[in-house]
Amino acid sequence: VVSTQSTGSRANTLLTGYYKQSWELASAPYSISPTCSAGFMELQQSLRQASDLLSPDLFVGLWSNIASAMILSLESRVLYNSRFNKFGAAQLKLDLASFCSVFYDYCSSGHFAKLNTKLRVLTESRETLRLWSKESNRLESLLEEAELRLKVGEASKIIALRTDIE
Repeated sequence: VVSTQSTGSRANTLLTGYYKQSWELASAPYSISPTCSAGFMELQQSLRQASDLLSPDLFVGLWSNIASAMILSLESRVLYNSRFNKFGAAQLKLDLASFCSVFYDYCSSGHFAKLNTKLRVLTESRETLRLWSKESNRLESLLEEAELRLKVGEASKIIALRTDIE
């Protein structure tokens, strides 16, 4: 029997090392992080097995629930519970892009869009983030200009995660 709870729980267990890694890296990332890769590969195998056992509608529902749980987990355990420099932010963005390329058929809806938008803010240049943090009264219009659909509070919270911004 395949369940969202057991598959989602297994995915979170596989990614425990990923959730705990440091995001203040010494150099730019060149590939998906090893802890992420191992978890994604196992999750991919579990999802393939589930797709063989379930009807397409049930499988899409299963994946939708798992993706939602993973996004909440990534946001709470990594994004909002870590400190980043520009390289760590780039690594997280690369890992998410790799995840979506592996599970492309299931990443098309809004599951990853908001997290990707938050990562875009996190990976903005130091100069852009300095400007945004100093011009908080203009932050809403700056976010709109960049086509980032985030509330000012969300963007400010993300900008504050960067350790290399004064």
